[in-house]
Amino acid sequence: MLIFSGLLKATLHSPMSRFELTPIGRFMNRFGSDMATIDYVLPFSVRSMINCIIGLLSTCLLLSVIHPWFLLVILAVVAPYSIMQVCDCWIFPQPGW
Repeated sequence: MLIFSGLLKATLHSPMSRFELTPIGRFMNRFGSDMATIDYVLPFSVRSMINCIIGLLSTCLLLSVIHPWFLLVILAVVAPYSIMQVCDCWIFPQPGW
């Protein structure tokens, strides 16, 4: 609903010349196609992301059970990445966040 509201707000705040040149059917088609993309594509993408995360966690769990030293490798990789991620948010803040 938030995406639809942003799209509607941007459309309603556009200059009047845009409405004089663009037929109403094109606006309706744009709203419909954007909402269809959100309704049909997004659930499959989220399900795929969840499957990848579960596969990654189960692989890490299995490796750490078989080879406990693997936890040190995971820590050596995750800790610097997390620090860089936090510093990146402080150094390069995204507009609108």
